[in-house]
Amino acid sequence: MLRTLLQLRQPFYIARQERTPLLREREAFLEHLLQQGTSLAAARGVSWQLLNIIMLLRLKRLRGVWIDEIEAAARKWTQQQRSNPNIRSYKHTGSYFIYVAKKWLRFAGALKLPATPCTRFADKMGDYERWMTEEAGLSIPTVRSRERKASSGFPHGADHLPPCDSET
Repeated sequence: MLRTLLQLRQPFYIARQERTPLLREREAFLEHLLQQGTSLAAARGVSWQLLNIIMLLRLKRLRGVWIDEIEAAARKWTQQQRSNPNIRSYKHTGSYFIYVAKKWLRFAGALKLPATPCTRFADKMGDYERWMTEEAGLSIPTVRSRERKASSGFPHGADHLPPCDSET
């Protein structure tokens, strides 16, 4: 299926893709990307990067992978690329490796993320979001923008937030 999905013709490339572990998982992910509008050239690039990811993370079967492990593998990949005389630029090699690995592992349900700590004013932020959408009538993009700005910290404390129904 990968042969037709990526329209591969050269036997070497077909064999390399087919003998690497997690073929069905890679096919499902690439098919998802193509259905979302990813170009064939970009999907091919992702498919080759997936081979590197599988090799450097030593994946024989799908398992949970932490971001730290992905970052360590990306550093190793970047080192390998620096020693390759055929590579003209390796500036974004590590970040692309991390991007593809996270995207694929998240799609496959195998990306392990650390628990997100609750922010200091999480309860106030929920009330603030409700106030902005329901009472002030602000659009969702405006609300998201203001949430990002507010989540970086309230410069004058939480007293400057609009009053909430629960407090009045």
